[in-house]
Amino acid sequence: MNRFLGEPDLAAFAALFGTTVVKATVDDVLREARAQESSARDVPAFDELIAQVRARLATRENDELAGVLNATGVLLHTNLGRAPLAAEALEAAAAIAGGYSNLEFDLSSGAGRATRELRRRSAR
Repeated sequence: MNRFLGEPDLAAFAALFGTTVVKATVDDVLREARAQESSARDVPAFDELIAQVRARLATRENDELAGVLNATGVLLHTNLGRAPLAAEALEAAAAIAGGYSNLEFDLSSGAGRATRELRRRSAR
């Protein structure tokens, strides 16, 4: 297993999906190879096994979320995701999200987000 996980291609997939997913994929490929071998000559080479694991993980990668262009104009269709954020908005969000913040807590009143929202709505 360590030899598989040490492969640079598979290490990249481990960063994307997590080591558990990569290990499970390696286990599946090895289990199938063992079931198909009838002699020592039928054992696939390591490079062939790596290629099989890589192909399965690439298929999984393609099944994940993909970027799409929301060309609906003014109206935003929720099934096409959210509108892209401006660079300044991304930088501001990253600055706050990169550390601790009071997102769930109002420092001046001591209220949590749900209480704040209830007060805001009842003030209308």
